[in-house]
Amino acid sequence: MITVENLLKDFGQGPILKDVNLTFKEGEVTVIMGPSGSGKSTLLRCLNFLEIPTEGQVMFEDITLIETPAILQAVRQEVAMVFQSFYLFNHMTALENCSLAPRKVLGLSKEVASQRAEDALVEVGLKDFLHRLPKTLSGGQKQRVAIARALAMKPKVILFDEPTSALDPENVQEVLQTIAALAAKKMTLIVVTHEMGFAKKVADRVIFMDEGNVVEDAKAHSFFIAPKTERARNFIKNLSY
Repeated sequence: MITVENLLKDFGQGPILKDVNLTFKEGEVTVIMGPSGSGKSTLLRCLNFLEIPTEGQVMFEDITLIETPAILQAVRQEVAMVFQSFYLFNHMTALENCSLAPRKVLGLSKEVASQRAEDALVEVGLKDFLHRLPKTLSGGQKQRVAIARALAMKPKVILFDEPTSALDPENVQEVLQTIAALAAKKMTLIVVTHEMGFAKKVADRVIFMDEGNVVEDAKAHSFFIAPKTERARNFIKNLSY
């Protein structure tokens, strides 16, 4: 569904991504792991052009992403993003947060958009929180609203940028369980995370990055049982403590 060719990203102080070449398949759950500063989040943000590559190209299905509003809007309708810091509108209820984009971007009626938003909130276990404001929700509930907001667009791919890093430990599992439920439905998910237990359980594939390079790209089982590089072995060992 997504192809990355010769991708380089440089913010002016040396490349963050270095000649990255990857293909993401439909129905596959990919976990991207690696130390801080390895380029994981930058790669994720390049997949829907929230960051514009310095060189190389990204293709979604048969569309090559370019800085054209019509192209970017078309692709971002299909490639949703869940951020680590929620980015909910605090003056809107959970239902209003989730129905806004279907109305404004897809042009759905208020009634249809609200029903789609309600269905998404029910799917993430928030049936009783439709009319709650974000300030009344826990961190885990806020992140599940953010996931429902992505689902309400009915995307083909969802990108998750460290979705549990801003959460208290007791809220982490509810969010991971929500993502795991989406994975069980064979949704195409690309997840940047350090949650190794989650990756072992849910991922089909692991991409391990270091210093802007893809160091390993392997089936999840193979990666955790027998990583090919010492750098990956040390990373897994440190996460296990």
